Amino acid sequence: MWWNEELFERAGVAAPDGNWTWDDYAQAAREITAALGSEGIWGGCNSIENQAYLYPLSFQAGGEIISEDGTTSGYDSPGTIEAFTFARSLVEEEAHPSIAYLTDNKPSDVFNGGKSAMLWSGNWSAAVFKDSPVKESIRTAPLPQGSETANVIHGIGNAMAAEGKNKAAAAAFLAFVSGEAANIIQAEEGAANPAYEGTATAYVEALPEFDLQKFIDNAADARPYPVSKNTGAWLSLESDYFPRILNGELEVEAGLGELAEKMNQALADEQ
Repeated sequence: MWWNEELFERAGVAAPDGNWTWDDYAQAAREITAALGSEGIWGGCNSIENQAYLYPLSFQAGGEIISEDGTTSGYDSPGTIEAFTFARSLVEEEAHPSIAYLTDNKPSDVFNGGKSAMLWSGNWSAAVFKDSPVKESIRTAPLPQGSETANVIHGIGNAMAAEGKNKAAAAAFLAFVSGEAANIIQAEEGAANPAYEGTATAYVEALPEFDLQKFIDNAADARPYPVSKNTGAWLSLESDYFPRILNGELEVEAGLGELAEKMNQALADEQ
């Protein structure tokens, strides 16, 4: 969780201590909005982001997005319903901006502009926030947790075309980007903690003011990013249902039930 120390101090709210629960987060978000809302500042500003926000919430409540064998949706599981109910309550209580507002204004931009005190986001944000106008106030903390400790992680791979015309050059490039030198370049730019063993220190040291070691340490509690053979088919369903559920157009349980049913159909088509 990225947070703005200056806004916490101005609102008179205690800083995250590394052991926050959902209730702690919600209380802080409400208090900051109440104290600074007249200036157009919110306590938090997450919306419909899956990996950074709604997936971790779901896992923290004991829910799931997709079954381990990749054949059925978990959106109708009790834990996932609990997670979305919590996320919706933050919007209803105006601790977070409306979904409509965050459709027009990216959450990361709202935070980066000093208009939100908190943002659930990943290691990739370091490369953005290193040039932030409020950089001196930006800090990191472990994600608030529900009944379980969880966050979401994934890796990025590189590939070459099997029928490419310049296979030798492509292979040489892949060897470079997967090697130590390229991973150190990535780390020093703050793009993400690298996969190459022994290079993570360069990522942490690139922006010491952000205490990026938290991203290394919390990988131990990470769950794999949910995927199937044709993930895109149900990611498009998320884009349709997430806003309608969180903005109150659909009731949480009914909306997630519809999403799960349509996702199950998409998963059946993969078999």
